[in-house]
Amino acid sequence: MKKAQGLRNEAQHNKPLVSHLTPQASGLFFILSARRIYALVFRYITLLLHSLPRLFESLYWPVINTMLLGFMNYYLLKQRGIAEVNFHSILGATLLLEFFIRSQISFMLVFVEEIYSRNLGQLYTSPMRGWEQLTAYFIIMLIRMLALIPAIFLCALLFDYNILSLGEWLFPLTANMLLAGVTCGILLISLLLRFGQSAEWFGWMLSWAFIPFMGVYYPVSILPAPLQVIGNALPVSRIFESLRTIASGQPVDPHLILEATIMNFIYLAMAIGVFFLTLHGARKRGNLLNLNE
Repeated sequence: MKKAQGLRNEAQHNKPLVSHLTPQASGLFFILSARRIYALVFRYITLLLHSLPRLFESLYWPVINTMLLGFMNYYLLKQRGIAEVNFHSILGATLLLEFFIRSQISFMLVFVEEIYSRNLGQLYTSPMRGWEQLTAYFIIMLIRMLALIPAIFLCALLFDYNILSLGEWLFPLTANMLLAGVTCGILLISLLLRFGQSAEWFGWMLSWAFIPFMGVYYPVSILPAPLQVIGNALPVSRIFESLRTIASGQPVDPHLILEATIMNFIYLAMAIGVFFLTLHGARKRGNLLNLNE
């Protein structure tokens, strides 16, 4: 009886039992985990593909932001107010910024969708574990990032700027922007778990709240000294600095990219820890069915 109660408590707190399973049972465990992840991804992609407003929203903002800043700076370029190198730097920064914003919002919107559809009760009473949920959200985020393709294409067509010109630095730069966005997205989900749907408004503010300190279109060094501390604590500020270096034709400092990557993984680990602590607290308080209130 006590053993059965212990197993129930362990399942309730979402603790895997892989270490106690035979190799055959471990294989079955991971197969079932993969099926649960696939089910969550399939559900959201089905909703996305069968909802024109959702699909349009995914494509709309990256294209509008890129065209707005692109045409504004193209005008300044024609007026000889900025150099061509700065024009390409601004376009590249705009596209990289979209990687950060879209990845963060994608994480948040998937969870908000669960709240709006009142599906959290079914989700958290199923065998779905926290790490499976985050894995599914990460896959969904990568799929939603395909919405950036039209913006990248328009940037090349209208302004003669191809993000592929970053060459070997394209992957580390975009990967770091995605990691930063995922970290913010997980923190937003934690806020929603703790404070409910009322915290959703904060999700739309969080990414933009950090942008003045990221050095997207200017070096962090021009900020006042107290604000430079905030900017230097953000990994993405090093990414945008590296982008400006590439645009100016100077060699990139790989240590700067490595430093940003290490910081991103540290922040990501901390965000995941906050998520599991918040999820455990929400289960303990019985708030998971009341997040929409």
